[in-house]
Amino acid sequence: KIYSMTARLFSYQIPFKHPIKMQGGLVNERRGLLIKTPSGVGEIAPLPYFSPETYADAFAESKVMVRALNNGTTYTPTLPSCAMAWLMLHFPLRSFEPTKPYKFVLGSPAQIPQIITPLYTAGARIFKLKVGLYAWDDECKLLTKLVDYFPLAKFIIDANCTLSLKDAQNVVAILGPQLLYLEDPCSDLESSCQIAAPLGLDELARGNILEFLSTHAPNLPTSWYLVQKPTLNLALTTQILPNIINTPKLHSKLKLDALNQHLILSSSFESVIGLRYLERLSTALKLNPPGTDTLKYFAPQAWTEETFWATCTKEEIF
Repeated sequence: KIYSMTARLFSYQIPFKHPIKMQGGLVNERRGLLIKTPSGVGEIAPLPYFSPETYADAFAESKVMVRALNNGTTYTPTLPSCAMAWLMLHFPLRSFEPTKPYKFVLGSPAQIPQIITPLYTAGARIFKLKVGLYAWDDECKLLTKLVDYFPLAKFIIDANCTLSLKDAQNVVAILGPQLLYLEDPCSDLESSCQIAAPLGLDELARGNILEFLSTHAPNLPTSWYLVQKPTLNLALTTQILPNIINTPKLHSKLKLDALNQHLILSSSFESVIGLRYLERLSTALKLNPPGTDTLKYFAPQAWTEETFWATCTKEEIF
């Protein structure tokens, strides 16, 4: 329970060092909101082209949340991004150290080997990259190069549901044992489950996770991962995570007793505030390493909490 307290609302804008190419288009900056109270900070950051709500929707609900906090009244967020902030405020988890994430690599097929080389030389061994953004022949040639150049590396390939079954099988054939898992390969779950490789579920499992697991878990491959962005998933932030944190004995009741070994928390390009929270949450729940290696794509002033608050935020008075 959050009692009556002084809650303040801040907005933020963070420029990307370079525009980020997503399936829906280019994104030049990240906009979001922060609710700050004496006990913690909650971040609200709907992701363009992915979130069901807009920034304007989130801004409207964030004001309702601030009023509820200041009045000490009960409130249940209705938007996924706002539910993420509510989770952060209820469970700050400040005593936990962040779990180190795996490496996330964005770039053209020509750029990616150049980006990975110094990371690999420094000891990094797990890399996530996206396919379905460039010409398919160029992406296949890239995957072949990765196997040749980085023989000790493991790769997570995120297709955002863009591949045919044939192309997805080709990814598996090229990477072989170096494929850690293939995330959202095809546009439908049935085709994706036909691929002879560990399966990552993000967009394919969007919606009510409890219903998804109850319906589909028996038919999933032997090795699968639930790669979820809390900012985008209302059921995850309002049902699953609070119950795991607050009442561990509910695991078996909710059929979540084995979820820890499957669940991977993933970034929606949140600020340093939200990313560090996901890393602390991964530690607290003993989850797999999170997919939160996205801070490096922001301008340097956003890399630390101190400079982020000083240069990227402004208080919203209403």
